[in-house]
Amino acid sequence: ADAVSTTEIANDASISTSGNIATTGSGTLTVAGTSTLTGALTASGGIANAGTITAGTIGSGVTQPKGHLNYISQKTYSGVQTFTIVSGTDGFNFDNTYQEYVFHFTSFSTSGTGVSPYIRVGSSSGLRTSGYGHNNLRFIANNGGTTNMGNNNGTNYLNQSWFDINGVGNGGACILRIRDMADANKFTTSLLYSEAVDSTYSGINWSSGKVLTKEAHDRFSFMTLTDQGLSLVATQYGVNYG
Repeated sequence: ADAVSTTEIANDASISTSGNIATTGSGTLTVAGTSTLTGALTASGGIANAGTITAGTIGSGVTQPKGHLNYISQKTYSGVQTFTIVSGTDGFNFDNTYQEYVFHFTSFSTSGTGVSPYIRVGSSSGLRTSGYGHNNLRFIANNGGTTNMGNNNGTNYLNQSWFDINGVGNGGACILRIRDMADANKFTTSLLYSEAVDSTYSGINWSSGKVLTKEAHDRFSFMTLTDQGLSLVATQYGVNYG
């Protein structure tokens, strides 16, 4: 068909619901004004954006650039002493898609005090109860007074925090970073970081851990040694660094 010149298209022209506009070869479609799309946009060649995306939500299925957190799943736990997160349930995943998985534990509340978290990993045959190597380092300032430091190590848990996480709900955080859980040819390693700010003390605790045997794991357990009705929100992210 012959090309249609610009003078032959009326203002506010419309196309039937079954019609299409297509460019062929190296042709492009240039729009000077604002475009309104009521349906989904499929850009197989990518989106080269020189401006600003001013509103909207980036969906959970979008993969972020390297080094960014990719949201995976979130779940609220209420009134528990211990809970276990299993790959493939509730949207959580520990496969080799990402080099590292990051868990943010937030919105803590407990019915009592003396609640410190411990981490163990395992599989469908059960949680590993030994064969770990972990080290702790803690700094605490009591009521803004003298700062004291402590450290310890152990073999019964992948990670351990000395903090009563009841205080975390008053302005702190608890973050677990874990690598190579699903790879049977690598050691599972992790870092548990927690901080607390309450009326008694403020401080931080680092716990680095390693499973001393190369094996695959599909779950980990967030454990407390006393039942104080623990409630929290667990959010998982995945990260690739390069």
